[in-house]
Amino acid sequence: MYKMARVLILLTVLLIFTMASSRQVLYKRMKNSKFLDPTGDSNGAYVRSLAHCNSQCSADSTCRGINYNHSINKCYLLNRTIISDFIPSMIETVTSWSHSYEEPLANEVAHDCTEWYTNGAIIDGTYLIHPAGSPYPFPVYCHNGSTIIQHRIDGILEFSRDWDDYKHGFGSLADEFWLGNDRIHYLSSSGQYEAHFEMKHPGGTWYSATYRSFSIADESDNYRLSLGDFDDGNAGDSLNLNPLFTPNGQEFTTLDADNENSPLKCTDGVNDKHGGWWYNNCSAILLNGEYSVDGKLHTSVNTVTGIMWNTVTFYNLYGNDYSSMMQTRIKLTRV
Repeated sequence: MYKMARVLILLTVLLIFTMASSRQVLYKRMKNSKFLDPTGDSNGAYVRSLAHCNSQCSADSTCRGINYNHSINKCYLLNRTIISDFIPSMIETVTSWSHSYEEPLANEVAHDCTEWYTNGAIIDGTYLIHPAGSPYPFPVYCHNGSTIIQHRIDGILEFSRDWDDYKHGFGSLADEFWLGNDRIHYLSSSGQYEAHFEMKHPGGTWYSATYRSFSIADESDNYRLSLGDFDDGNAGDSLNLNPLFTPNGQEFTTLDADNENSPLKCTDGVNDKHGGWWYNNCSAILLNGEYSVDGKLHTSVNTVTGIMWNTVTFYNLYGNDYSSMMQTRIKLTRV
């Protein structure tokens, strides 16, 4: 009887130890794979559901949030909310991802890139911001204290896209991207911002134009643009140069949502692959236009191919054709 009791106790202890060891091995495997290593690489871990992913985070005292891919049931835990190692680096355009965060510590999130810069984060890179009015924090790329909302480098990313893509954003913060109209609205409506438009000419010269204010409405008003006066910059004032073409006061238009003030169809994806914008009789600028690899603005009766800023590309000729900008970025700075 006594020996049998001892055997039962030993078997019970062994079973508990085995289960604990198995859980520990599984936990270590998930922990090692779901957190980023110093190189910024991670494969995540496969889980049963979003709830399972959240429970994994809750079970770990160092977990600050999760990214969960619904399409493949893959879970990434975040052990901090400074997003230099944010997963995914892509700005998602569809609902395949869920993001969840604890309330970040005060020193791990800022209102915008201007606040990050003021607080000593002077290195350009990806940071987490939480503008007033936004229901969630989100990652942005900061450049000299400004928040970049659009970036084009080499034309690898297609900008002729539909409403949902522009609403949620697309591309990679480390490369070409559009931040997303919802996020641009949350940011630009949370304070007074000036806008900087920067463009690289095929000849190598950088051009810029600064406007004293910039904000967009929410989706219920089709992200209508409110643009201030031109301040300075060697690119000149293409946005307000002609009232027939100014985007100020215009609603946003995309491939599948025609809100432009024009009888023409400026974003039909067939004749003109202009990309989303605040069009007014089409436009005197095309920063989201179809990329021109040869650096020239190609025009015909129904087609314009290239990235255009009228006061530069129409009056600074390059080769035998008008110029198309090779790089662009749009930045917002709180004032």
